[in-house]
Amino acid sequence: MQVRGVNLGVALPGRFPAEFPEEVWLYRAWLELLSAMGANAVRTYTLLPPAFYQALLGHNRTHPKRPLYLFQGVWTELPEEEGYPDWEGPFLEKFLLEGREVLDALHGNLRRPPRPGHAHGDYTADVSPWTLGLLVGREFEPYSVATYNERHPGRAYRGRFIEALPGASPFEAYLAEVLDRLAQYEWEAYGSLRPMGFVNWPTLDPLTWESEASFQEEYRLRKERGERVEPPRAGPLHEEDTVVLDPTHLRPAPGSPTSLFAAYHVYPYYPDFLVNDKRALPGGGALPQLPGTP
Repeated sequence: MQVRGVNLGVALPGRFPAEFPEEVWLYRAWLELLSAMGANAVRTYTLLPPAFYQALLGHNRTHPKRPLYLFQGVWTELPEEEGYPDWEGPFLEKFLLEGREVLDALHGNLRRPPRPGHAHGDYTADVSPWTLGLLVGREFEPYSVATYNERHPGRAYRGRFIEALPGASPFEAYLAEVLDRLAQYEWEAYGSLRPMGFVNWPTLDPLTWESEASFQEEYRLRKERGERVEPPRAGPLHEEDTVVLDPTHLRPAPGSPTSLFAAYHVYPYYPDFLVNDKRALPGGGALPQLPGTP
């Protein structure tokens, strides 16, 4: 099966991203359009209102030979303090609770009370047979990943369904635990599993981008050129190519029936190395130029 997916952002003009539409007919119309354009999968970054899942169930029952499959996201807020100091306690449990509620919703088994910034309502549409993958988390800031790794040296994880390979970073082991515990929950509650992954982005990819300088590298280069430049400030600095979050450092546990996949948010304009580094272009060709630009 070749997946032809579309990322579905549901914010309407004049609305905030978390002001989700509540009309089944609107989601149904969007799904019909996606199917007509040739897509066979849709991805949501967070749990949407029950109306979306009702629309997806209705669409797939109407088009049993051309269903739309779902990649369902599990959103997480970030801790107030950088470096995730409490990710081993309350925050981890909050993260897992969100994931369990998402899984309950996919199986049509959730009643969620109103909460600002979150979808809520009675989830009764079982779309789990068409849920192709569970995608947890969000784009993590590199300085927070680096700080977590420094504060939790030696952290490892071997779970029932998913484990971190020897040599995986502490944060990679943390994500392995999140995925494994959610897989355990779905298996014990519903007797089903599905492919799983976590949200990543080029900032944390395992590649080295020669055109991307760190703040320290930039400071040193500019000093060598004789420029008057202030040294990098103290505190967290957002570096685009200094720390790695490698999905290949996670694997299914021996005998596990589940599987893993890698997923990246890739923008055409950010980070800068996607524009400045020729290797990021199709075929490694020359950088594109707009008319009238040098």
